[in-house]
Amino acid sequence: MITQKSVRKFKPLQHSIEALQNENPRFQRVFSEYEIMAAELWNLENTPTPNVPDAFIEAMRIQLQFLEDEIADWLQRKA
Repeated sequence: MITQKSVRKFKPLQHSIEALQNENPRFQRVFSEYEIMAAELWNLENTPTPNVPDAFIEAMRIQLQFLEDEIADWLQRKA
């Protein structure tokens, strides 16, 4: 399950994330989108939801990975 791992991925960097959210509205929006999408994907993967195509879930995983990469880039530049 990618989403539980994803949410924990940035936990050690919470101080840097909070600083970036205060400094950069774009980062704040991207990180908020990441959190919402991770929660939605976790819900889709862990509840019996009929009629959700595998392609849709895979597209969400790809988008979540893109957001993770963007957040990681910001955090790396901040460090």
